Amino acid sequence: MSAPCLVSCRVGSEQYAVRDTDVREIARSERLRRDPRGDGAVGTLLLDGGERVAVFALAEVLRPGSSAAAATSAWSHVVVTRGPTAPIGWLVERVARLPPIDGLAVRPLPLTIGWPATRWFEGLSLVDDQPMLVVSPSDLDPRVQVPAKAASPPIACGLAAGPMEPLAATPPLVLTFSTPALSDAGLDRWVVSARRVVAIVSALTLTPVPGSAPHVVGISMCYGQVTPVIDLGGRGAPVDGGRFLVVRCADGTTVAFPIGNDTSLRYAAADARAIASESQTAPACAGVFDLEGTHHALLDPDRLAAV
Repeated sequence: MSAPCLVSCRVGSEQYAVRDTDVREIARSERLRRDPRGDGAVGTLLLDGGERVAVFALAEVLRPGSSAAAATSAWSHVVVTRGPTAPIGWLVERVARLPPIDGLAVRPLPLTIGWPATRWFEGLSLVDDQPMLVVSPSDLDPRVQVPAKAASPPIACGLAAGPMEPLAATPPLVLTFSTPALSDAGLDRWVVSARRVVAIVSALTLTPVPGSAPHVVGISMCYGQVTPVIDLGGRGAPVDGGRFLVVRCADGTTVAFPIGNDTSLRYAAADARAIASESQTAPACAGVFDLEGTHHALLDPDRLAAV
């Protein structure tokens, strides 16, 4: 049995992959009969066996209205894949069958990425150390209507003043840091249990994910795991060339976000007290506390993963 391989599909500046076992045929776009239809198909293609299949522009399905989607008239290939009920064609700019890969690993996307991305993509694979999203063509078929998953309700952190119980229940060693990426309510100073810290890294290779939640900037392969990089603050947290904190959630998944340079490890004071903060809410906040005269929000990574 030959080693599995991927078929690379380029659309504009982005590159995706499909398993070769999902591909039925690759054809030049000259064979495409362009006849835009109400379901979004750009035309039909006559297969070698005489079967006609609907063809959709991959860029338009993944990123409707993008500049790449507007340039599909010049694209050169149609990749025909399996569909849930019938074959489906994908118009792409360029296509290449990649060499077989022994031990091909496609790591699934964590649910933190959001819907419909977790349906559209089988996962992320590294090809020559370059990350590539692997499309699940049957689940991407726009002719199949799938109800969107309901979003989880936001979690508020307004707590009455009292003992700092969340920190008392964790190891005394904590990491303090600053970030604009976790709150849009002015909460920039944060603290997290050192047990939840995976690493602080100086740079991450980000892969944008179509269909992901608005706060997901992209994903990165970090310590062997697909790690979402997030910005909940909506204030343009820097993600290029900056530092990132990677934290681990209780289910073993990881999440990363940009941080400032003012990080420190310290022992949490036993008498640290919660501050009444009804106006300060953030999905990942488990309370706001006074640490030696400075207000810090307590990060709960499990809440972060549930956003």
